[in-house]
Amino acid sequence: LEGDGEAGAEGKGSAHGSVSEQDEACSSNVCPDPLPSEEKHRYYEQIELDVTRSATHLGLSRDEISTLRRRLSSTLHALFRENTQFHYYQGFHDLASIILHAFDDVEMSKQVIFRVMKLFLKEAMGEDLSIANDALSLLVHLIERDDRVLAQTLCKDGVGPQFALSWLLTWFSHDVRNAHQAFRLFDSFLSSHPLLPLYTAAAIIKFRSDVILDPAHDYAEVHMLMQKLPDDLPLDVIIAQASRSFTKYPPSRAVAALALQQEMRLSRSRSWLSLPLVLSRKGTRRKREPEEERRGISAMSQEMFVVPSRRSTAGDAESMWETKKRITSMSAAISVFMFLVVSRINEYFYG
Repeated sequence: LEGDGEAGAEGKGSAHGSVSEQDEACSSNVCPDPLPSEEKHRYYEQIELDVTRSATHLGLSRDEISTLRRRLSSTLHALFRENTQFHYYQGFHDLASIILHAFDDVEMSKQVIFRVMKLFLKEAMGEDLSIANDALSLLVHLIERDDRVLAQTLCKDGVGPQFALSWLLTWFSHDVRNAHQAFRLFDSFLSSHPLLPLYTAAAIIKFRSDVILDPAHDYAEVHMLMQKLPDDLPLDVIIAQASRSFTKYPPSRAVAALALQQEMRLSRSRSWLSLPLVLSRKGTRRKREPEEERRGISAMSQEMFVVPSRRSTAGDAESMWETKKRITSMSAAISVFMFLVVSRINEYFYG
């Protein structure tokens, strides 16, 4: 890693200078700007702040951390300078550092990070993180499906599993204890559906339910205990459980069911586990293009982070709700008709 970092830094030419020059300049904790002012972008300062405190939890040596930080800084600056449609958020540097640490080729690492931005985290890298509320609502729904008490305990104070937000936005890279845990998780996520991290988060919460259900723990203690993943967490078991849950209850069904469930619950009470709505059946429906019909929901969702195919799924939820109302009305009409028939029969035979 150290040799690759030096090659990557020197390959940038005069914009970065040599590694030895940077190390000498940084010895006093005052590093020179790695980019001239004309090449800086809107997230330059934030990235520099995040990089200076990155990679300390991966079990690396001091030299390895220094090399990784140089590579991380140059890669993130290049990505966000060249792709202005994406918005940086704090924690993305942790995810990028895992990929840079795993690959020897800096340019390949850059391409992998770009594809993660484009195919897996597209919505999370929008202008705001409002999508995070949708993700947490769907996470609670997945947990509630298997353990209602656990879901209600998570949301009893109207807060929800906020500790899981960094899990989803950084693919757990901010909260793992070593690089091997991160590599195992990233192997699964990169080869799977963009929502597998959500199902993995649900599996971890269910696996560690004793921490949440312990009456001696208040929310602050639960948040602190749950956020950092323990060293002995059986990731193979958890990933297998998340994959099974994903197969049995795919995102298209989960989102549609949650929208319908929330609509039904709101008719009785004004809240659903004290969390905001994920979808509204009042959303505008749109006609699917032939290409979308051919690709299907699963393939379309590869381009989104959370709640894949939100528009089409909202339409599906509306259709399900309208169908349920029609069936209820028909059932009522049939019941009234049968009551009248039985009444006439009784009159005829028994006067």
